Amino acid sequence: MGSDVDMPMMTPAQQIAAWLAPAMQRANFDTERGSGGRLAFANAVGVAPGTVTRWLQGKSTPDPDNFGAIAAALRVDPNEMLNDWGFISAKPVTQEQAAEVRSRPITPSQAAHDLGIDDPADRELFIAMVNRLAKRPGLTAAPVDEESAAAEG
Repeated sequence: MGSDVDMPMMTPAQQIAAWLAPAMQRANFDTERGSGGRLAFANAVGVAPGTVTRWLQGKSTPDPDNFGAIAAALRVDPNEMLNDWGFISAKPVTQEQAAEVRSRPITPSQAAHDLGIDDPADRELFIAMVNRLAKRPGLTAAPVDEESAAAEG
């Protein structure tokens, strides 16, 4: 027996192909040529039969626009499907990671801090640039409290 290092890595297309054939069979889409299963699956997903053949052969990957239709046709959870394909992780987001996600805009001063712009002259320039750009027509930037930004900087 060889080590895992000797094993060739599967490409994303090959990984999807390895998952897709059994999933199609579980959903009653026969994968054998000429059986009609590939055509029925292609019709259910909204792609050409040749596209399904390339997916099954590991020669191409589905377009993200097709992910929902594939999951629906196969009657599988789309998140589980993408996890099985290796596209997303099954690990839950930790509280620390969730805290990193901001649900409100940040001030230019906070952005400068987050970007590591510590030099006072650079911070002032950065904040002034962001404030100027935020005032351009067509932008939907929130107004900047320049007094608090100046106090932070």
